[in-house]
Amino acid sequence: MRRLLLSLLPVLALVVAGCGESPPATLTGEITIDGDPIPSESNVSGTVMLYPTARGAAAYGSVHAGHYEVKTGDGSGLEPGTYDVTVRIVEIGQAPASGNPPSQTLLHPGHYEQREHSGLQCEVKKGANTYDIALER
Repeated sequence: MRRLLLSLLPVLALVVAGCGESPPATLTGEITIDGDPIPSESNVSGTVMLYPTARGAAAYGSVHAGHYEVKTGDGSGLEPGTYDVTVRIVEIGQAPASGNPPSQTLLHPGHYEQREHSGLQCEVKKGANTYDIALER
């Protein structure tokens, strides 16, 4: 009996921990500004944030050369549902000799950074999803 309990202990630990499964949906997409792709220079950086309109965890994605893939916490993916979306794309200037942080120039209107004013929302369903974001100046 003891041997049976010891053999079931690892299985029980996996069940309790949720087996480390990723959320059931993924989201990727491309971002453009006035129809043009985001510059792929190394000094252009950005983030996409997704806030659930109901309960749940927020999700985020780093923008690289105009492409993003969403994560929740340390894992890839997110839960299905409706999300408010914000975007921040900046061009990072040269670091000044004074040791201060480099300047950042926002490449789009500031309202896209604000959840209440971005005007961006997406519906995520179970499985693979694509949401392309077209920003306008």
